[in-house]
Amino acid sequence: MRRATDTTKGAPRALAAALFVAVGVVSQLAAAQAPAPPPPASPDTQAPPPPPPPPPGYEPAPPQVAPLPPPGYPQGYPQGYPPPGYPPPGYAPPPGYPQGYPPPGYPPPGYGPNSYGYGPPGAELPATLPYEEGDPIRPGYRLESRIRKGLVIGGAVTFGVPWFFSAMIASIGSSVDRNAGTWPLYIPALGPFIAMGTLDSEGAGTFWLALDGLAQSGGIAMLIAGLVAQEKRLVRTNEFGSVTVMPLRFGPHGGGLGLVGTM
Repeated sequence: MRRATDTTKGAPRALAAALFVAVGVVSQLAAAQAPAPPPPASPDTQAPPPPPPPPPGYEPAPPQVAPLPPPGYPQGYPQGYPPPGYPPPGYAPPPGYPQGYPPPGYPPPGYGPNSYGYGPPGAELPATLPYEEGDPIRPGYRLESRIRKGLVIGGAVTFGVPWFFSAMIASIGSSVDRNAGTWPLYIPALGPFIAMGTLDSEGAGTFWLALDGLAQSGGIAMLIAGLVAQEKRLVRTNEFGSVTVMPLRFGPHGGGLGLVGTM
């Protein structure tokens, strides 16, 4: 009986000892799991000192403000429209062309202007070209001789106008008096000089008759020179149209042959 009483009295002591041991173990585990405190800040990582105050009388620069647009100028750009010089949203630049293929609108490599002044195949050639004696005849042209229109037209006008007035004066004089002596004025070039004797001209009359004769003679000389001394020019042989076979490009990678005609 006494032994059972001693056992009952020793149980609370054992329980208290077990609780004390458990509390110690839990406190050690909590201390081990707690994060370590951060190391103290070194002197080099401290905040920099504040800047020194400005000198007396110093005024800060005013803030930069964009200038206002002139009156009537639109304020900004509508939504969806980019400023000038930029593509619209969603628009990408066209892909580059492979090496050896020029962009559209340019002849393929090797078809640039040559020494004859021709352009790419199928390009319009001039109808006529000047020609100097001894020059080679270019392909696609033939040599022709033509009258000099400038000399022919100028000579015809220079001769025709004075002779017309001379013939009109001779007609009026003959209608008034058949023996007036104006009939030589009908003769081209030499008529005014003959009329100097038939009309017994003096002073101003002789001057105008001589001027009339020289003008008619010069006009006849220009007319004959324009008809005889013809100029040579190269004339295109395909003036009425031609068809040329030339390489064509279809897209960046395609190619073939095509017919190009000129009218």
